[in-house]
Amino acid sequence: MPPMAPGKASLLQELPASVLPEHLPFEFNHISTPPTRCVPLFYQPQGAASQRTYSESHFLLLAVLTIEVIIYTTSKLTTAFVSKADSTGFLSLLNIPRTHASPLQSVSTTFLSLLTTQRIRPGIPLAISLFARAQAQYIFPNSVANPSKHVSTDRELVRWWCRVLDPILQSHTPEKPKSEGLFHEEKDAQPENEPATTAQAYLLVPGEETITTYVPVASRARWKHGHPLRSITPYPAAPPRCQVPHFPDDPKARFLDELDEELMNTGTSNQSVPCKRGKGAWRSVKTLEHFWEAMAFRQECSSGNLVGFIWVMLTPPGANNGKSEGNTGDFQSTIADSQDSIFGILHKREGQLMLGTDISPPLSPPHKTILKTPPEHSSNVKSSKYPKKQPRTSRKLTGPISVRQPKMKSATSTSPGSSLAEQTRYYLWPTSSRGEIVLDDKNYHRATDIILHLDFGGRDLAAMSTTKWTTEVGLLRGICDHGKNWGWTVVGTKAAVVPVASTHPAPSGAVNVLGVKRKGKAPITPKPSQEGVTNVLGAGLVPKLQENEPLPEQAAPRVNVLGPELAREKPKV
Repeated sequence: MPPMAPGKASLLQELPASVLPEHLPFEFNHISTPPTRCVPLFYQPQGAASQRTYSESHFLLLAVLTIEVIIYTTSKLTTAFVSKADSTGFLSLLNIPRTHASPLQSVSTTFLSLLTTQRIRPGIPLAISLFARAQAQYIFPNSVANPSKHVSTDRELVRWWCRVLDPILQSHTPEKPKSEGLFHEEKDAQPENEPATTAQAYLLVPGEETITTYVPVASRARWKHGHPLRSITPYPAAPPRCQVPHFPDDPKARFLDELDEELMNTGTSNQSVPCKRGKGAWRSVKTLEHFWEAMAFRQECSSGNLVGFIWVMLTPPGANNGKSEGNTGDFQSTIADSQDSIFGILHKREGQLMLGTDISPPLSPPHKTILKTPPEHSSNVKSSKYPKKQPRTSRKLTGPISVRQPKMKSATSTSPGSSLAEQTRYYLWPTSSRGEIVLDDKNYHRATDIILHLDFGGRDLAAMSTTKWTTEVGLLRGICDHGKNWGWTVVGTKAAVVPVASTHPAPSGAVNVLGVKRKGKAPITPKPSQEGVTNVLGAGLVPKLQENEPLPEQAAPRVNVLGPELAREKPKV
């Protein structure tokens, strides 16, 4: 197995065993990219500098599950965006007891918890964001042809993702309510012995007025109906266009692109760039509330479809919640970065022009020297700057012809991002949560595109497609052994929960049915017989007659017949 990175091994190889069913093996494959400079998530307002943003992609493949997470980092915010997740539907072949928790949910929670907890930086909040929309298949092609695959409905999917993120929410301290008054501020200002990271969850379903039917019952108090966009945007005073993040394959991003057509022209020459047109304010949508109201009428959120936008905010101790200070700091840091890069380029160019001399002002006037060129070489000064190339003479090759073996990347070749620092002011890249194979951005997208051209419609097809994908990804990294030398197997250690039987046995012949209360009839007690009084049994005490048993003799019923003088003839119509 090639080294993932110098130093520690991945924690992902140890954590899933405690959440997987006992004695069942699962194959894992994890690839990722190093932090790479990317386009900012938030549009900057006119006249402001853009944020310096890095992205880091993670792709986890399980035999029955695939999930992709993209982590965006700046100097003031970390965002973990769940891009895609899909299942093959072959989990039913493992015959997991119903009393055991779903491995799909447990692995998703463990994977997200590992990535986020490893990337919490002191004083910098972290946001987990995802968009839940039900679809037959996202990643595994033709997996919908598998009859055992359960395609969740819109409401089921939103509830499922809330259950996935709820353990992460419960593992952190609840967010404290904002204090009011001087007394409360002084009380809150007292230092705590062990400051902890707080967590708050948000859920927004366009068109729904409540979220109580989606979030877990035990933690409803920690879920808010709304969004945290105003607290994570670097431009809180800007128009709503600059307060909504622009994620890939996200309905909010598509709506932003359509609304950008409404930006007013200011007569500038560069009208192709949206931030150069007007002040970044749309004509139809003026506030964030109006933006979400318009989202409810979008085709992706209406016409019988229900979607959910979910966030979990993790706030470490010392995080600056002041929007004005954070905004100013972002502007100053971004401008300083731009100035540093410009000064570096100028210094490089000036150093080339001055032949590496120091550009700082000297303490004393330099000694002026004049270089005189001999007269006989004065005509050749210009030509010596660009010497003529000597004509290449071809020689006749002789001797035996030796075949050269093609050069392939070995497993010990330099890993992408090996020269990057593990921690900077813009990102945190711990070795313990990197992918087993680290690819550059180009090869990563090539690896994710390969799986989209495979077939997971049957059990054998899925097995062959998985082997082909691991082989192709191994070749991208220089592993030429049909994908057998990377990936790892985890054997579950979590035992199924056995329901506890009652310690008080029921009496023989009696059956106790819990939760069902039947309304029985009151017993009928016959009254003691008296002379001249006939005792008549009630309807509940009359015995049933056996089959072929003759009926008891009864008196013939009396029939009243009218005489001819009382009969009336019906008139003809």
